[in-house]
Amino acid sequence: MKQYDVVRIIKDDPNNEFTKGQVGTILEVYEDNNYEVEISDKDGITLFLGTISGDYLPQKRWNNIENIRTIFTK
Repeated sequence: MKQYDVVRIIKDDPNNEFTKGQVGTILEVYEDNNYEVEISDKDGITLFLGTISGDYLPQKRWNNIENIRTIFTK
């Protein structure tokens, strides 16, 4: 994954900071499979901004507007 990829969280965070199904944008890629991610609602309001392990992110990339619309309507 790379900077500015849009991703959907694939499992719940045990600290309840984010949940499976939420959508975020990768802002920074770090070593050791960690990513700075901003999770927003469909109105663009930030719900979470922080570092997430790649274990919570899918391998599939959502990098075009049709895919982004699809994940917001599910």
